[in-house]
Amino acid sequence: VNYATERKQFGASLADFGAIKHKLAEQVIKTFSTESAVYRASKDIQDDITAFLEAGKPYGQANIAAVAEFEPECALLKVYGSESLDYIVDELVQIYGGMGFSAEAPADRSYRDSRINRIFEGTNEINRLIVADAELKRGLRHKISLLEKAAEILGNKEDIRAIDASLTDYYALHHAYVGQLKKAVVILFPMLNNTFKKQLAYEEEIMMNVANMLMYVYVLESTLLRVEKLDNKGLKNDISVYHDILDVLLHNVMHIFRKETVDAVSAFLEGKEKGEMLDIMQRLTFYNPVNAKESRRRIANKLIEDACYKF
Repeated sequence: VNYATERKQFGASLADFGAIKHKLAEQVIKTFSTESAVYRASKDIQDDITAFLEAGKPYGQANIAAVAEFEPECALLKVYGSESLDYIVDELVQIYGGMGFSAEAPADRSYRDSRINRIFEGTNEINRLIVADAELKRGLRHKISLLEKAAEILGNKEDIRAIDASLTDYYALHHAYVGQLKKAVVILFPMLNNTFKKQLAYEEEIMMNVANMLMYVYVLESTLLRVEKLDNKGLKNDISVYHDILDVLLHNVMHIFRKETVDAVSAFLEGKEKGEMLDIMQRLTFYNPVNAKESRRRIANKLIEDACYKF
């Protein structure tokens, strides 16, 4: 952000241009949402460790058991975090321009170092498969009553409606959006399991579609919970920029979700059944779009004003 502020082009700072503000805002959104998901998963794991210790488990076993319980969350955080970092440093190079390739600028080292994160500790492809497989097994073990919930939703298809965007409570509306996305995942999982059975593990493209859906709904909900907590506790003088972060994240996630649902449904359904399911998914991914351009500009303006990441 400092380089974008100092570098002049066509008589103005790079940071004054809308295209650069778009990049800066998306960097903030990816950083903030990654933090939110990590904070949430870390707290959940720590709570489990405490519960296991109180139940009499030795310290080492308590840690192993707690982390194992949140295996899919850890896997999706590795994927989302590493891909967010890749985006951030790639745009860093873009903002620096030709200087981004020079060892004199910080972009050079960051760009080279970030790429390995999508490979080590399990490639992102493997971690996506872990996310989808672990969540499916959770459901089949009835830990989250997946099959029963899916049957309940599909048994009342006429009740599957788009969210009323006129809801006046900001957080109630966003929780409703998250609930719709969860329904989409809950519906797809049993259908995939019934269609492919033991061969589902070999349908890696579909499993990755589902993994992306799980990842983005988890990150979106984590960010929503964090912003809501900041607001309720009065921890920020101006909550509006955090609403901007959440709104643009929702905007981005909805577009990604629609693509993933279309890809997944089209890969195993045909004819009338495919049309009906795509219609359901369209209703579940409906939202009232915000003015993402202005939201991004406000996020970028705060970053520029602070001259560093202070969110």
